[in-house]
This record gives sequence, C-alpha cells and structure tokens, in this order.
Amino acid sequence: MDKPMNLLLLWQDDTLHAQLELIMFKHITLVKEFSTASIERKQEIIGEIEKLRHQRQSLLAE
Repeated sequence: MDKPMNLLLLWQDDTLHAQLELIMFKHITLVKEFSTASIERKQEIIGEIEKLRHQRQSLLAE
C-alpha cells in the first residue's frame, strides 16, 4: 500500500514531475529518431536512452 501513495506524492511534487516529464519527452524524441537513424546514430541513441533511464531511476530513488 505504501508504494502507490509514494508514487502519488512524487507526481504532486511539481519540480520532480517536471524533471520526469522532461526525461520522458527526451526518451520519446530519441525513440522516434531511432527508426530513421544511421547505425552509428542508433548506437548513440541507445546510450542516450540508457543515461535517461539512469537519471529517472536516480530521481525516483531520492
């Protein structure tokens, strides 16, 4: 029961919500770019997405 309440509190925090939203929009942009990217760029995108995942996890762990 604690976990849903914690998630609700996270989304009520405007600053945290804005940071998570920005990460989500960057992730979506990268995924859209992925389909038309060169092999080299796809590798870069994968790295960027991994960094975004780490940022999101770090924010949620605080």
